[in-house]
Amino acid sequence: MRKHAFIDFNVDTSTPFSGISYIDSFNHVEFREELLTSTLKHSSHPELLRQLALEVINDIPDQTLIVYTDGSRSDTGRAGSGIFSNTPGNEVKISIRNSDHCFVFRSELIAISGALDHALDSYKDSIWILTDSRSSIQYLKNWPKIMDSTGLDILSKLVRLGQRKQCKSSRANQTALARLRSDHLRSMTFVPSFFTCPCSLLASPAHLLDCWGISLRQLYEEQDLVCDTITRKGQMDLL
Repeated sequence: MRKHAFIDFNVDTSTPFSGISYIDSFNHVEFREELLTSTLKHSSHPELLRQLALEVINDIPDQTLIVYTDGSRSDTGRAGSGIFSNTPGNEVKISIRNSDHCFVFRSELIAISGALDHALDSYKDSIWILTDSRSSIQYLKNWPKIMDSTGLDILSKLVRLGQRKQCKSSRANQTALARLRSDHLRSMTFVPSFFTCPCSLLASPAHLLDCWGISLRQLYEEQDLVCDTITRKGQMDLL
């Protein structure tokens, strides 16, 4: 039994993780396995399969980046992964040659990983990755048990996408976060030494974070909290 499955990054921020299924550790990421009608892929008429796929696609909101993935292996053992998107402004068509006799399941995961790379390079807030591999989605949903490198790579990219979706702050806030993470403050560009922190010590990135009581984990995972703290203390000009 083959069903369409997909990863959706268009979860309403007012009700995180609402939907068919969810994972508590991923912000704004949703795994789905449903197709409107179940069907046998190899015994069904191509037009029926096409119609079922269109029913899913037509329900996707406008202005969404849609990426299709597929993994395959020939009778001779040649394996590959495919990534395709015809979303205006985000078109992509990639074929990946995998090692001979690579399992189809792993080829499917490699395709999903490549689709996430494309999603990370885009500026879309809403991203849907479509695959016909239900087993891949079920595998990713059971993320605490993932140990292979491809699966862990996918999880890392999902976290990054979730963080990007979570941080909906102003351009100034995003710039401040980038400077803190890169250890390159505004003062380092124009003067030979750091500005002075209100506590009279040099305002280095490490000191500012310590003075504000912000951990490195929070800097990367709780962007809104970091921006609110800096704004509340009136010290955005230090960045």
